[in-house]
Parts: sequence; structure tokens; C-alpha cells
Amino acid sequence: MERTKADFKALRERVGLSQQDVANALGVNYKTEKRWENPNFKYGAPEDAWEYLEKVAETQKQRVSYCLGVIAQQVEEYGQEPVCVPITYYRDQKMYDEYGRDEGPFGWPNAVSRMVAYELERRGIEYEFRYPTDGAISTEGSNY
Repeated sequence: MERTKADFKALRERVGLSQQDVANALGVNYKTEKRWENPNFKYGAPEDAWEYLEKVAETQKQRVSYCLGVIAQQVEEYGQEPVCVPITYYRDQKMYDEYGRDEGPFGWPNAVSRMVAYELERRGIEYEFRYPTDGAISTEGSNY
């Protein structure tokens, strides 16, 4: 099955990256990345760009599984579902640079947070997003 420019854009947005984020990660000009998604431009994204986004998506799936596993351990330990799971969310890049765990764009961890929220919602578990400055729970490696 052929991958389209729209597929590339959708994957990029799903993993929470901007066009500039992808351009920076791949060492290409922002306009080059824009052309990969432009239906009027002849060439689409090269294979290494697809591989990069697919790797980010796979890493995010692993992070979501880890988060859900931690919640499952707590349910087993305490014998009940949590009343409400706080999920860290970053307002902007400045906040992520100050309080985040890893270097990189803030859209990436926010995408993971949205994926965790979706899975919790599917399971009927309440959640709320919190900024690090508003009572988010610190995890190993966080700066708060």
C-alpha cells in the first residue's frame, strides 16, 4: 500500500511533532519538510523521514504501555481503580524545558499524555491533565 503525503502529515501530527520539529530532527530545511506534505509538490517524504516518525510512534506506544502498566500495578496493590489519574501536560516549550524529563519538543510528551488519557477513558477510569506547576505527580527523571 502506497503511503501518501496525507499519511505522513497525519502520522506527524499524531505523534505531536510540528513540521519544524521533524525538519530539525532530520537536519533538513523547514521548507523541505513542508514540501513533503504539499500535494502540489512532486516528491513525498523520503524513507528516513518515515522511519523517524514510525520510530517515534513506536516509542510512544511503549511509553503508553508502561504508564498503563503502572496503573495496573497500583490497582492490583490497592485492590481498586484509581479515583482520578493525574496526567502531566506541558503548556509550551518553555515549560517542558524547565520541568520535562528529556530534551526535545513538548508536543511529543503531550501526545503520549493524550494517548494515555484515551486508553484510560476507554477503561472507564477518570483522569485530569495537570501542568507540573499545578500538582502533576513527579516521576523519575522529571524536574519537579
